[in-house]
Amino acid sequence: LYMVIFMRLNKVTMGILLGILLVSFLFSANYLYSSTTNGTGYVTVSTPPSVSNINLYDSDDGTNLTTTTATLTPNDPMTLTFDVSDPDGLDTLDNITVVLYHSTATTVDGADNVNTHATFFWSASTNTWTVSPSSTTWAVNNTASSVPTNGTSGTVVLVFTPSKVALYSSSGEWTVSITVYDKQGQSGTGTATNFNAAPYSEVSLSVATFSFGLVSPGVVNASLTSPSEGYITITVISNGNFSVKITATDWLNASDVSIVDLDTFNSLLVDDDANPAPQNPETGQNPFYVRNTATSPQWSGYNYTDETGMTINLYLWVTLPSDIPPGEYHLTLTVEIVI
Repeated sequence: LYMVIFMRLNKVTMGILLGILLVSFLFSANYLYSSTTNGTGYVTVSTPPSVSNINLYDSDDGTNLTTTTATLTPNDPMTLTFDVSDPDGLDTLDNITVVLYHSTATTVDGADNVNTHATFFWSASTNTWTVSPSSTTWAVNNTASSVPTNGTSGTVVLVFTPSKVALYSSSGEWTVSITVYDKQGQSGTGTATNFNAAPYSEVSLSVATFSFGLVSPGVVNASLTSPSEGYITITVISNGNFSVKITATDWLNASDVSIVDLDTFNSLLVDDDANPAPQNPETGQNPFYVRNTATSPQWSGYNYTDETGMTINLYLWVTLPSDIPPGEYHLTLTVEIVI
């Protein structure tokens, strides 16, 4: 009996051992034949460009860069410089964007316009600068401007002209933002803040002369006969909110002798509408008698303009003393824009 059991156990044990050996052989057989292949991996290391040392100068041609300024001068050429570096070489630069913008009126991504936002763009493919908005007094001087393309660092010189209506600022609201891209699509940026813009204005009259024609002594509020509309027009271009000051000389005779003193006699009345009498409420500006001098502007509340400007009509009336001698008299009217 013991012998039979032992033999049966041995048969079971042998079966297990044979099974283990078979599995081991099969697994070992998978590694008897193998094939391999290789691939080569690459990584490109490239350092993006960088921007530093942004400066503004009054120079109109990119020379004599000794003293920096913090004030844009509308309608007058200036020079902006900044350093660029790229360890991969400046010949890898692809384009440069310079944005000048008024930070309280718009943002760096705002639309270009004559008053508050301008974009200067340089392309390596053309080696030229362009400016937006175009067809305005924002301008760039490509001849005097330069971008370095040799070595790993250098100074960009951008000679440009701010628009005549670049918005006036005395509290550092203009910002310069610069972005440089290389041919790998990498970019570097730089920003300079706290730039001002100087005040700028232009004013012109629609006519060189005007006339009240033939009047009698003691005439009261005779209107203009030339221009026949009864008014002259001033056109104002201003980069800031402005006021209007109007003064005039006395009425002078042919020998330039004063006959009617405008400081003591209410002779020349001006208004911006056809009704010289005070209105309640006043539809526009208040009428007033013109004097030789004025300590402050008579009309205010005008907003800054675009480059086309704003027109203001000046209706004029004349009153003369009853004892004024016969003759022809003249005066000089002066219109001053105050920002």
